[in-house]
Amino acid sequence: MIRGLRDGTDLDYEMQIAGMNETMAPEVHTVFVPASVAVRPITATLVRQIAAMGGDVSAFVPPPVAASLKTKFRLTRDSRDLRFPDLSMPEFS
Repeated sequence: MIRGLRDGTDLDYEMQIAGMNETMAPEVHTVFVPASVAVRPITATLVRQIAAMGGDVSAFVPPPVAASLKTKFRLTRDSRDLRFPDLSMPEFS
């Protein structure tokens, strides 16, 4: 299994996961690869937030992932009414 690491926090977390994986499947080995400087600030949370607001995430994820996020969040937006209620005063004649 190949896992990318952005920083020490990722390493701590991934070491825990690798330990659990080794316990459950000793034949599976984990290899850690440091992320390039260009992608270190990108997080899944940030990408989801951008997609949820209708932003373009294609620069951060592979095309199938971008398409899936676009569909997911379009369906989420379509399933709820995001319009503000009309708070104007009724006209009196």
